[in-house]
Amino acid sequence: MRGDYWLWLAVLILIVSLALQQVALALICLLFLLNGGVSRLWNRFCLHRIEYQRRLSHHQVFFGEETVLEIEVTNRKVLPLPWLKIEDELPEKVTLLKGKAESMTEARVILTNIFPINMYHRVKRRFPIRCPQRGAFIFGPTHVQSGDLFGFFRKEKKFEQLDYLLVYP
Repeated sequence: MRGDYWLWLAVLILIVSLALQQVALALICLLFLLNGGVSRLWNRFCLHRIEYQRRLSHHQVFFGEETVLEIEVTNRKVLPLPWLKIEDELPEKVTLLKGKAESMTEARVILTNIFPINMYHRVKRRFPIRCPQRGAFIFGPTHVQSGDLFGFFRKEKKFEQLDYLLVYP
C-alpha cells in the first residue's frame, strides 16, 4: 500500500481495539505503527549523503575503439540502504560490452543498476564500451532511487552531471 492511508487505518483499529479491550489486536496495530514510523524515518534519510560519480576512462576515442564507463556510489552515513536503484541515461549509438541497457527513446537507453550499499561503503561498477559510430555523445543525467526495507516509501534524486564522449572518424 502506498501513502499514509494504512497508517491512519492502523491508528483507527488501535483505538477500536483499545475500546473493545482486544490486547492482541492492539499489539498488532502497535507493530504496524512502529514499522510505519521506522519506514518513514528511513525514507527521509535514505538519499541523504549519497554521492554519485560517473567517469569515462577516455573522453576522445577513435571509431571502433573501446573506453570504460565507471559508476561510483558512496554512502557517507550510518544508515545502510537495502536497495539502491541507479538509472543512467546513455546514448544508443555506443555498445555496452558488459551489462544490459533498455531502450528509452530512439536515441537514448537506460543502464539500470540495483544493489544494496552498506554504511560508509563505496560501490564501483565498470562497463566497457565500444564506439562503432563517430560523433559526439552525451552520458547522463542519472536518477537514483531508494527507500525503506519493505518498499512502503520511495525517494528519488536526480544528478544532472553530464559527461561527453567524442568519437573521431
